[in-house]
Amino acid sequence: MKVPFNDLSRAHEPLREEILRTIGEVIDDGIFIGGERVSKFESNFAKFCRKEYCIGIGNGSDAIELALRAYGIGQGDEVIAPANTYNATVAAIVAAGATPVLVDCDDYFNINPELIHRAITQKTKAIVPVHLYGRTANMNPILDIANSFGLRTIEDCAQAHGATYLSNITPIGETGAFSFYPTKNLGALGDGGAVVTDNGEVAKRVRQLGNYGQREKNVHEIAGRNSRLDTIQAAVLDIKLRHLEDWNNQRKDTACKYHNFLSDIDIRGLIHSYACIEDVSHLYVIQAERRDELRGFLASRGVETAIHYPTPIHLQEAFKSLGYKKGDFPRAEQFSKEVLSLPMFPGITDREIEYVSGKIRGFYSADR
Repeated sequence: MKVPFNDLSRAHEPLREEILRTIGEVIDDGIFIGGERVSKFESNFAKFCRKEYCIGIGNGSDAIELALRAYGIGQGDEVIAPANTYNATVAAIVAAGATPVLVDCDDYFNINPELIHRAITQKTKAIVPVHLYGRTANMNPILDIANSFGLRTIEDCAQAHGATYLSNITPIGETGAFSFYPTKNLGALGDGGAVVTDNGEVAKRVRQLGNYGQREKNVHEIAGRNSRLDTIQAAVLDIKLRHLEDWNNQRKDTACKYHNFLSDIDIRGLIHSYACIEDVSHLYVIQAERRDELRGFLASRGVETAIHYPTPIHLQEAFKSLGYKKGDFPRAEQFSKEVLSLPMFPGITDREIEYVSGKIRGFYSADR
């Protein structure tokens, strides 16, 4: 049996005719940048996130960068971020002109609020918590720290569309950045992103920054650039947004099934979490002894897996200039050697979940 790590076609197939018809209508309209379809999606996604404003952006990395710039954060400023995240989070801080300052993670893979204080300096201007793997960071203490020190929070929500913390949907604070990369819980048919916020001035500035700095056509007040959500992508995302809650529920159900099948094995899955959150299972990640051996074992039996992420940010060549070294963030380094992401996507079957779980059980059984 072969089980893919992800199969987008299973979610797309029931929507195929509607998506193709809508793309055809966009082609007939001849409006490929901006227009009513982009505005409609922005309004609907803002409502989904319970925020006042949504600005469509070219991708998730740009969303973080432009949000930082909209708050006036850049050259000479420091921005705190987790050591355990994807490159895009930290690369966006660098792109904004600021200096990333990393903090190790907690038991649930996200930034550890208890370690943030020691990373704050007079140059610190913001915190970028990442809601990793579909669960929120522990936001109340993070927001308390930000308020105490007068810092901004820009939440990286790229893997947490619809995740909640104390019944508040992401972003929990004022502003968050989303990616609509195709494999996300809400994914486009290419790149896309958004900034959502309750701050009207930030919303206005993000839109201006992403549209060449224009206040109106050919009137450039600031040095912006081109980062806009295409009309076709917005139209497709608006269709898929209506199904996001169902897809998230399917992901949660899959996570519960994995947990039930694997609960008596000495591995730790993402079903364990803070009591105050409801994650949306963007990934189902286990911590496993002999991780690489297990991955090879599963691959030989038709099961595709992934590693999120094999090299922590501080050990990446791209961020060598930050001055960190091996051992600076032990939890992130430990996780990078142990984590393994199992197949997770809407439409995965019970038979596939049971097959994957059975192979993992077989690997750890004494008589395999």
